[in-house]
Amino acid sequence: MFGIISLLPYLGLGNVATRYLYLASFGFTLSFVIVFYQLLHLFVAKNKHVVTLGIFALMVVLGVWFYAENRDIQKQWGQAGEITRNTIALFRTDYEQVAPPSAFFFVNTPATHNGIWVFPLGMRDGLWFVYQNKMPLIYQVNSVDEAKTVAGALGIGSYYIFSFDNQGTISPVK
Repeated sequence: MFGIISLLPYLGLGNVATRYLYLASFGFTLSFVIVFYQLLHLFVAKNKHVVTLGIFALMVVLGVWFYAENRDIQKQWGQAGEITRNTIALFRTDYEQVAPPSAFFFVNTPATHNGIWVFPLGMRDGLWFVYQNKMPLIYQVNSVDEAKTVAGALGIGSYYIFSFDNQGTISPVK
């Protein structure tokens, strides 16, 4: 019951992300252990050592499984962090001094990488840390050709095009 009640505030969001499941997982795990203990106690009531050993074995298996899952999640967050760090570092080192009427065009900007947020709102928020109040114009487009077309249509003289590959690595196109 605790697991379901703790999820109620998030059900209205339409999608229950894994970050909302931590509190609920405690309730589900506790319920599972209690039911498991009752079933073992019912079937092996005369030998409490077997029940204790069964619960201990279950806890070890679950602990190893949770540890492996946690390690995988940490690896995914590390990869997403590297994408963000490398992208921001590129602009801090190579494009920090950009003339004010310049524009940046981004192709294939990753909102997520393996389900982990990278640039969920686009590049504007990330680049604020580099440019703050001297922010160049930023456009997110679907292709390099679209970037060139938009730059020409808007009459932008100085513009840069960047593209992300499937691994999240950014590279300048122009």
